[in-house]
Amino acid sequence: MPASRCAAGRAGPESLYLDVTGILVRSRRSRPVPAPRRDTLANERTFLSWVRLGIAISALGFVLARFSVLLVQIAVSQHLLTTSLHLSPPLGVALILLGPIIVLFAARRFFQVERELAAGIFEPHYGLVVVVAVFAVIVGILLAADAILAWRQLLP
Repeated sequence: MPASRCAAGRAGPESLYLDVTGILVRSRRSRPVPAPRRDTLANERTFLSWVRLGIAISALGFVLARFSVLLVQIAVSQHLLTTSLHLSPPLGVALILLGPIIVLFAARRFFQVERELAAGIFEPHYGLVVVVAVFAVIVGILLAADAILAWRQLLP
């Protein structure tokens, strides 16, 4: 049976096809999706992952900001004096704002990759990854500092 006929997928339930590298492969499944479609779908999945990250960061910021407000309200209702400065509310607001910013940068990157795929080129860019990583480290350090300050106030 000629390879071209097998590559077309007309050889029955078990067919031969040429994979991306040009190697003849035997498969019982349908033919693979061509590389440009796979790349586009991978780009969409990557974009959706960034969107999920943006939503999660905004949700974390919302919880952080609201929880600190709740703690202040409880302290006021119990007539406790709270003179300490906590980083939680401004940090929560910063996280709430960071979520949509990440989504905007992810959308920009998505369209950039789509243009590159259409042109047949690809240039790796690490800007968004570096920004998110640096911000995550800064947020982690600030949250740890806030927790340490709160814990030190509980000590006699």
